[in-house]
Amino acid sequence: MSVQINLDETIYPLECIREAGVVYSELCSLTLQHRTEHSLVAEITSLSAADERTVVNEFLNYLLNLSLEKHLQAT
Repeated sequence: MSVQINLDETIYPLECIREAGVVYSELCSLTLQHRTEHSLVAEITSLSAADERTVVNEFLNYLLNLSLEKHLQAT
């Protein structure tokens, strides 16, 4: 089972989304599809027997941290 999340690239830069996907590649797979010019759908599928919601939440927390660091560096 997978979870689909809408992500706004002005908040979550594509570079950060891809980096989080690499870091979490042993725990989940990540598929991205653009919806609009600045938003996309991320489909996250757990690869382990771990609770899928936990894996998705940890992925999103990591992504949020990466994105925040990138925005803070830009200021």
